Amino acid sequence: MDAIPSVNGRPADSPAPAPGWLLRHGNIRESGGGEDLERALVGGLLLEVLLDERALPEDPGSRRRQVKSRLRDTLVSRLAGRIPLNSFLHLARQLDGWFDTFYPLVSPGAAPPPFRPIPRCTTPPPPHPSLDDAKLTAFLRELADLLPRRRHRKLSPEGLLEFLRRMGGAWFRLKDFQEFFRLDRKTAWEYVQKLAVAGLFCRNQARSAAVRYRLESRFLRQP
Repeated sequence: MDAIPSVNGRPADSPAPAPGWLLRHGNIRESGGGEDLERALVGGLLLEVLLDERALPEDPGSRRRQVKSRLRDTLVSRLAGRIPLNSFLHLARQLDGWFDTFYPLVSPGAAPPPFRPIPRCTTPPPPHPSLDDAKLTAFLRELADLLPRRRHRKLSPEGLLEFLRRMGGAWFRLKDFQEFFRLDRKTAWEYVQKLAVAGLFCRNQARSAAVRYRLESRFLRQP
């Protein structure tokens, strides 16, 4: 009987290896892949959705919702049971953030967003500042579209107001934001950038790990 040809130690006529082959050592992050591997997995799943022969709606809003729904279905059909449960649940929790990152890059007719640098803090905060709650609350309502739509998420206008009251106008690190809202580092960084560009935060002149953010001075007042 002739030997069955093999590819990388796997019979050539066997199904393509499940993603679990890559993740068999445990959690995605513990296996050394981290965010790069998560990004590759979600990017591949999204590409599969977009290459599907089923038609997508022409209306941009309906199209986005349909693609996102199919991405969730594809995540379940391709990865559930093939990677460790904790890896699957973590990836499912991060799916909204990854989708928001990828979709504008692949959506038909979508121009890349214009580059807008994070504003630097040009004036020091007032001594012993307090928050202008009325102005800040009104502005946070306007930012609702930048925040996760799942209402059980702590990252909401109300959650942001609680975080900013706790900071009291002082400098904070990305890690402070990340831990308060229980986000992974990448997602926390993305939201801090979005909120800063929208005019809620400014940052210092430092680089890398020394970067600090604070509430814009227009939302602060002296006691």
